[in-house]
Parts: sequence; C-alpha cells; structure tokens
Amino acid sequence: MSGSTRNMPNLGNLPRPLAPTAPEFIPRIPTAVKLSDGVLDATFVTRTIPDISPNASIIGLCTVPHHRAGPHDLGWHIADFLAFKSLLGSEAHHGSATWLAQCDVGALAQANPENYAHGKEHRLVHRSAAVSSLPDQRGESPDQIYVEYSAAKLMSYFRWMLQEGARNAKAKGLPLVIIVCGPTTLQQGIFFGQTDARHHLTSQEIRDLLADDIDVTFVTPALFSAGWQVNPYFCRSPAGKVRADRAEFLARQFGGVFAIELVRKFVEWECPLLDRGKIVARDPSEIRPGPIKYSKEQQDTIDALELKVYGALVGRLSAEHGDHSFDFDDTDDDWEKLVGPRRYKPLSDYEKEWANLEVGAPAAMDEGRVAFVRDAFGANRASQVSHIKHLVRESYEAWPYYWSGPIGNIARESFDKFLKNSSPDDFDCQEMFNIVEHRASITVLADMVVKYFGLTKPDGEPCRDWDQRWTHESKPKAGQPDPFEFICNYIPRPNAPPGMNFHNHSIAYARLEVPARYLSESLRRHPPGDDYKATADKISDFLKEIKTAQGELLLKDPELVQMGIDWLRAVDMPICLPDGFALPEVQTAPLGLLDLLPNSLEETLSNTDSEEGLRQLEVEQLELARQLVNAGPGEYKGIIKKLTVNCGVMDMLHDRDRKKKAEAQEESSGSEQRTEAEPSDAGTSSTQGTSEAPGGEPSLHTPRAAEGEGQTAYVPPHLRGLKKYRRDGTGRPQ
Repeated sequence: MSGSTRNMPNLGNLPRPLAPTAPEFIPRIPTAVKLSDGVLDATFVTRTIPDISPNASIIGLCTVPHHRAGPHDLGWHIADFLAFKSLLGSEAHHGSATWLAQCDVGALAQANPENYAHGKEHRLVHRSAAVSSLPDQRGESPDQIYVEYSAAKLMSYFRWMLQEGARNAKAKGLPLVIIVCGPTTLQQGIFFGQTDARHHLTSQEIRDLLADDIDVTFVTPALFSAGWQVNPYFCRSPAGKVRADRAEFLARQFGGVFAIELVRKFVEWECPLLDRGKIVARDPSEIRPGPIKYSKEQQDTIDALELKVYGALVGRLSAEHGDHSFDFDDTDDDWEKLVGPRRYKPLSDYEKEWANLEVGAPAAMDEGRVAFVRDAFGANRASQVSHIKHLVRESYEAWPYYWSGPIGNIARESFDKFLKNSSPDDFDCQEMFNIVEHRASITVLADMVVKYFGLTKPDGEPCRDWDQRWTHESKPKAGQPDPFEFICNYIPRPNAPPGMNFHNHSIAYARLEVPARYLSESLRRHPPGDDYKATADKISDFLKEIKTAQGELLLKDPELVQMGIDWLRAVDMPICLPDGFALPEVQTAPLGLLDLLPNSLEETLSNTDSEEGLRQLEVEQLELARQLVNAGPGEYKGIIKKLTVNCGVMDMLHDRDRKKKAEAQEESSGSEQRTEAEPSDAGTSSTQGTSEAPGGEPSLHTPRAAEGEGQTAYVPPHLRGLKKYRRDGTGRPQ
C-alpha cells in the first residue's frame, strides 16, 4: 500500500446528511416483536491482544495532534499506538501493515522515551517508531509510520485506506484488523484531533466504507476503564462464532446502566454474600445489615465495596479494569472465554516479545492520580482529568435535539462548570464521570434493544446521532397509549459516588430521556402485533435478564467477593460464599515476623533475638511501604494496619533492649560489691541481653535518644503525631 496521499481521492469534509424535514411514515403490517437468541454484537473490553492471523492486513491509526501529544494530555494514546506496533509489527505482518499518525510520534518518542513508556512495567516502546516519514514520501521500510498533521487530510487518507484494505481483504479472503489510538466514542467512532462533529468519523460511516462480508476486528481505547474495546466482528451482525452467550456480551456492554440498583443490592439486605438464613430477627427500619451508625472502619469497608461494584460495571466487567497494561495470562484469556480458542499466535509468544523490550526508570515523583480510575487514561492526574473532560465534550456532540432544548441548556451549565474548572477534585471528577458514563451506556442499551428486537431505527440513525425534534409532533393522539411511559420505568437514574446525596432537582443527575424517546419512537414506527404495554413488558424482561447476568458476573470477581466478605465481617454478619468460590491465596513470599506472631506477643518476643527481629521488621517495613505506593482502592486499610503493627512491634523490641540494658547495668554495679570469688559470674551477667556493639557503642537498632528513667520513649518518624504507644511492653495504643 502506498504511503502517499498525493493522488488519493478526497473523501473528507463531506457534509453529513441533513435531518429530515418531517418524520417518515411507512405503512407496516403489525407483527409480534420477537427477541433474537443469537449474539448480534460481540464487543467487549479487555487488556489482552486479539487473536490475529499472520496474513491479516493491519491499519493502525493515532489521532493525537502535536499540541496535545504530551504525557499529561493525550500522550498515553501514543504509548498505546507504539505498544501495539511493537507487538504486531513483526516480520509476519511486514508489507501488510499501515501505520498512520496525526503527529510525528517517532520524533516525540525518540526525544523522550520515558514520556511514552507503557503500562505498570514502564516498557519502552519508542524503538517501534524508529522509521517515520511524511505521507508524500515513500520510505524503504514497509513498516514505517505515515504522518499527516492536517486532521481533514488524515481523515480522507484513512477513509481511502479503509476502502483499499476492505478491497484487498475481500479479494484474498483474509481478515482486516483496525487499531485506533486516540479520542473515540463508545460506539467506536473516531475523533481526529478535536472532539466535535466536524472531526468525527462515526462507526456507521466506517462500516459503510467497509464490506459487510469480510471479517474486521476493530480495536479502540476503552472509554471508562483501562484496556481496549474490541469488536471481533465489526462488520457482521449476527456476529460470527463466539463462545459466550447473548446475555454475557450484553451484560458487559451495558456497563453502569443498572449500577444504582446493583450497588444497592450488594450493600443492603439483598447482598448475595449475606447468609440471610442465619439471621434470626431484623429491624424493618434498618436499610443495610449491621449497626444503625457505622464506625469509620465499617464505613470504609462498605465504601470500598460500593466503589468496586461500580468500577467493575463501568469497566465492562473486565479483569483488573484499573491497570492499563497488557495481560498475557493464557489461563484467564478474555478472547478464549468470550470468542473462542486462539488459532494463531499464542499469548506466551507475545509475552516473550514484550519481555524483550527495555524497562524505563519509574517516575522520579508521584504526580498523583484521580483515585477511582487508578492507572487508566495515562496514570497521572492531568491526563485523567483531560480524558474525563473529553467524555463531557463527546456527550455534547451526541443527541443534537437534546442540547438545543431547555433541559439540555440547563444540564450544559453543570457540564460547562466542570470543563472550566482547571483543577477539579476527585469528587467532582467522579460525579461527572458517573453522569456521562450512564448517559453513554443507556444510549447503547437503546441501540441494542432495537437491534435484538428487530425494531426500526428512527430516521435510520443510531440513538446517539438521532435528531429528536419531531418526537413531540408525532406523539400518540389522546386516548392512545404512549410506549414512552412504560419504557421510562425500566431505565434507572445514574449512580451517585459513596458519601454523596442525590441532587434530586439537578437536571444533570436526572435520567437522560433521549434513549426512552428513541425506543418509543421505534415502536411507534414498527407497530407490534400486541399492544405497547405487552411489548414494553418484553423489553423489561430482556433488561432484567441482562441485569441478572451482570450480578452473576460480579460474583466471579475474587477481589469484589473478598471486599464483600470484609464488609460483612466488619458488621458481624453471617457470610454465604458463592458456589465453587475459594478465596485466592495471596501469600507469595516466605512468612515474615508479623505473620509468625501468635496471639501472645510477649511470648513470641521473649523468644526473638532483638537484632534479628529488628532487621526483619525493617525489611518488612520497606516492602509494606512499596505495597502502599502501588495499592488500589480497598487495599490501603489492610496495609496501613500491618505498618502500624510493624512499628508497634519494633517499638516493643526497642523497649525490651532498653530494659535489658538497664538490668545489665544494675547487675554490673552490684558485681563490684561481690567477693573476689565471683568476678567471672558477674562479668558474664553484665553482657547478657544487651544490644551494644563492641566498644560499648550503641548498635544500629539502638534509639538515638538517651536512655534512663523518665526519658521520652522513642517513636519512629512516620508515626510521630499519629499514635502513641504504651511503654509497658504490650505495644497496645493508649
């Protein structure tokens, strides 16, 4: 394929079709609505590599403009782009892969490799960008990156590449793989440089450029978690052969649609981990298990569980949804679980190639993160806030009629306030994230209901792009049922972050009604064989099926189950583990001193050499500090508790040394008054139990403070001002 656009047809900047001037009324014969049993859309979010044929054609696209290419903005998309190129640009794909970029990623990555290191391992991927050229120059390498700074020209060239790629794939009977790194939509539409309609190539436009009889694997960044959104059958509906069923795919695709209901279910009396059969009596006024007022520790456990349930749902039920690193674990391969056995390159081969890449130095300082997204969206606070603001701007480009009406204008005021905030806190970020995620997900819900029930797309548009302006003019006449009234009952409102009360009068927090309007208009244009209420009930049963599937998949997450167990234990409630569930063993290193302590600390300490015990405690303290830096939500409390015990035991050993030294000094003084027949015994006693080094100097583990009666006890620096411990040898807090 040529790297030049000199003679390419200019397919960009074409105006989008105008909205219809009146709704289209096509007479239809009423037919009973029937739900499709097959998988019509196989999209899922994962951190693994798709199964790619060595003969596949690959089109890689990076839509990050030069002025936004830094690591604190969209640079993480460049890291993704180079990471995929590192793994897929092997000899097997040479000559059949085309890599396009809107900025000179080669120059950027070569100049600052650390800025574009990938994942937690900090793999340096800049060498895959070693060859780069402008689109009107032909390089010698078939694996070069073509750079076009103009968004319009790059869009035109990408359109042409899609058509050429589809033509070649169809002629040769081979698959096509498209990898996009840059701002996108949940429907896998692409933004070239800016988040607006003029720079947006919709997923439907992409499908129109491709053929519907070829296999296309389409990969875009996951919008609401770490990882990537993969559709292995982008141009086929029904999808090709897959392993998972309809309910599982839809449960993943619906994200946080039912988050408010499922979060409540997991933290109230309907919690599936609560053994309700062992509860003798319950106060009807109690909303959740446990005491009426939770302690701070109890509240921390339930907040962590709420965040985990919500995070798992918006992460599309993918594993480790906060870790934006490749997952090469072939024992838990999303592709094999959902699509089927791998036929081509195994994950172990990709893992070996990845391991050959250099590892960069960790960041010199922690730049901070938006806590609830963990390492997603660039793993630094600035890029994560930038991504959340992209989600808001992307929503402005959806539902045209909504934003032009009074309700949309009021909602825009709240959204604009967030966009203008140069440093929103975590609470502001999560509130806005929850709102835009719910709006995007219920839009997907509307599209899937239309697709699975074989209904008519209003004006031929997907829900996101539908211009709703004629809905009010086409309302049913007086006395006729309006399906909108029924459908609204089945779509809940957004979920609020823990600790936040709902803004009952906030338009932003109100449920977006466009999807319900879209479905009711679809039903109106496709009269069912039975009445609207019966059809709406079928849709309700369908949505309940998906919500049930989401709950079942949540219980397959070991970390979530463990958090549920921690909460129930904290509030002293009986636990019922899911069938076949066993808590994972997390002990991967030899037992440390803290792990060997029985209930009686005094007994253990009396048998522990002070110097060796202090050495072990210092080693464990460093390891716990490392774990604390890398900890995720819900893990901090346990690590801090271990650190507290560690420091307390260390203090106890120091106390014991001081006591033994004082006893030795007393015994040494007494020996001077003994008879000359006893010098040997006195000399022996004077050295037992001390922690002095030769020459009488203090050992490394002896506190610098002077020792003596009434002296202030030694407290480690990181505990000063936090807690005080008794100096009676017990180590218990005062």
